[in-house]
Amino acid sequence: MNIEEIKAKIALIASQGYRDGSSVTKGFTYHNIPFDEFAGPAHKDISKEFIEILSNYGDPANKSVLEIGCANGYYTFNLAKLGASEIVAYEADTLVWDVNESIRVLKEIENIKFINKKFNEVDIAEHALQDKVFDLCLMLNVHMWIVKQVGFERSIYLMDALSRICKTMYFQTSHKESAGMFVVRELGTVDDVKDYLEVCNFDPVLIRVNRSHDGKPRALFRCASKSAGVGV
Repeated sequence: MNIEEIKAKIALIASQGYRDGSSVTKGFTYHNIPFDEFAGPAHKDISKEFIEILSNYGDPANKSVLEIGCANGYYTFNLAKLGASEIVAYEADTLVWDVNESIRVLKEIENIKFINKKFNEVDIAEHALQDKVFDLCLMLNVHMWIVKQVGFERSIYLMDALSRICKTMYFQTSHKESAGMFVVRELGTVDDVKDYLEVCNFDPVLIRVNRSHDGKPRALFRCASKSAGVGV
């Protein structure tokens, strides 16, 4: 696999119809790919958000990371560059995953494992059976698609189980007052999101509220698990 072949794969993204949470424009990536040779049109620039989270969390070197809904790997690849010991990154869109995995192989990056599937409680149980507890989890603007797919009540069960295998989570989702293609109607306000995270066995701290989604509020939380390491 060479650079031009991977660019051809990037050009195919969004060519096979709609995917929850993925690019909706052919040839666009959802987030920018953090390698100059693969720079191209993207729906969102999350470089400032990455710096913001790193400033809050600290040095990711020698930390294990779980990213749920990694898109085209902006966080994943950058955390690998910064010395994370292991990164497990889920991406449900096969075309996006194929680009990520091809870049990983091309760059000979050994501390990333890309998984092409929707994240669910089966995966949590598998990690728990391996006595795996991740230092850091990223669930950034992915939760609402999980709610769409499994329902709100089931999402509480999944998030509670996730608290058993993740020490610290950075979390952002839509809610009724915010904007987006899919909004979690059961969560009305930023305070409702905070209460939801507490029900799910996390101790959430609000980092900031931005208004980049059509001027409507969307909150970023740092969530400390209340039960990491306790069996699912």
